[in-house]
Amino acid sequence: MTNDFFKRAAKRRPPNPFMEPWEIAAAHNHISLPRVARIQGETFGKDRHHLMIHDAWGCKPVEGHHDDHYADYTFPEGWRIRRAEWDDHPAELLDPLDDARAEIIGPEEIYGAPMLSILPRYHVVTRYDLDERVRVVAVDRRSNRSIRQTVWISPNEQALILRQIAEYTEWLNEVKPDHCDVFAYWGDV
Repeated sequence: MTNDFFKRAAKRRPPNPFMEPWEIAAAHNHISLPRVARIQGETFGKDRHHLMIHDAWGCKPVEGHHDDHYADYTFPEGWRIRRAEWDDHPAELLDPLDDARAEIIGPEEIYGAPMLSILPRYHVVTRYDLDERVRVVAVDRRSNRSIRQTVWISPNEQALILRQIAEYTEWLNEVKPDHCDVFAYWGDV
């Protein structure tokens, strides 16, 4: 993600020689988020996700603090934005326990407006080792640990990899039936 998000925040807030713009906003519990959101694979147009994130996270839009792409929200104590270490990674919205609850995807990554992508707690991913072998993993985002994983699989075995992804997704459906609900299982703080 480019610094566009942070540059825009800097324009709206008074300069402080000792703090970055997002730190100033965080000091007031104001966080700028994209007005378009992706929740459970569905894209919500401008501001259509306000009520969902209000109910789940306890944040409120700040009246009159928005532009075409971003809106300011007042969050409970402890929520913050973590800037990406690399320009090609999105910034993250962190809860008070430092769990990534959403990613802020810049407009250059999706060819349009910036987007807030809300993350589920449990999900299935593929990981690669140095030999490019593949492992299918069910991950708990809160502990950042694998809760179930396959043995390493040759990348040439695409059918097996796809079958393992389907099996792990099915397994998550059994043990965490609401795992696709991005607001479930967090036990909000």
